[in-house]
Amino acid sequence: MNEEGGEDAETMPMTTIEKIVERLQKYPNLKYRVEANTITVEAPSARGFCVWLREERGKYVVGYDEGWHEHFEDETGALMCFAYGLSAEAKLVISRRGKTCYCWTLEGRTNDGWAKVGTIRRWLFPFWRRKEVVYRQNFENIMWNWSRG
Repeated sequence: MNEEGGEDAETMPMTTIEKIVERLQKYPNLKYRVEANTITVEAPSARGFCVWLREERGKYVVGYDEGWHEHFEDETGALMCFAYGLSAEAKLVISRRGKTCYCWTLEGRTNDGWAKVGTIRRWLFPFWRRKEVVYRQNFENIMWNWSRG
């Protein structure tokens, strides 16, 4: 406790975003921004995708690009998903019609190639436009073990 009756900054536990910022210091090539309760790591290359985490009242949402996302009740799961998106173990398959993205499929690397992890899609999109599929992957050597700190 400090003189005003509050917690000292040194004894306050780190927020989830502060933990990520601390780990990102080891990767100066990764550009990130923090806005309120969200941290976003920009796509490291034109072939990659951004990864973001939002924290609200002890719950978390981790997203890749502007579409794929997953909700988490626990911090460790959210942190692992965040790091996974930055690693070369994850690939994002983006379907679009014209300039409108409407489907994001996350694939994970396996011993046999790639396996579908999950898909998020929008149901309103210009279906009459030509379909295009784009593959995005980050190539950072990031496999953080959040359970050890």
